[in-house]
Amino acid sequence: MSDIDKRFVANDRIDSPQDFAAVTAEVLVSGSLSLRQRVMARVYFIHAIKRVFDPAYLRVVSLGIIHGVLFSVVSANDIIVNMPNALKVREVFRFIINAFAHTEFLIQVIIPAGLVITFFIARDILGKIYGHDADYKHSGRHVFVKI
Repeated sequence: MSDIDKRFVANDRIDSPQDFAAVTAEVLVSGSLSLRQRVMARVYFIHAIKRVFDPAYLRVVSLGIIHGVLFSVVSANDIIVNMPNALKVREVFRFIINAFAHTEFLIQVIIPAGLVITFFIARDILGKIYGHDADYKHSGRHVFVKI
């Protein structure tokens, strides 16, 4: 009986990611763990996958990736230098539209994608604040709609 088997026979629990990795490796190599331990290893594995692929987590990660790509391609300093006076709203709006229209295709795709993901993140945050699941319709209000 291996050290891992002895440890898990004693307490029959997986307490840490290291234990989970050890159990998974042991099951793959020898298959000598009990049925309960193998089932629990699978349960922990599925739980970890669900945590990693949580939609809110993926939205935040994708927004971070979008910002990384955007800031590596666009020079914020040049935008500020070329921008008109911030008090002239019409000129600033015109500047933003012209800058967006005459930029590279990659930027034209990334900016709307970032805005959409930001909308979904804001929707999730509002859902948590008001105690509603943001992915489903609430019975009395139609603020949170499944999209």
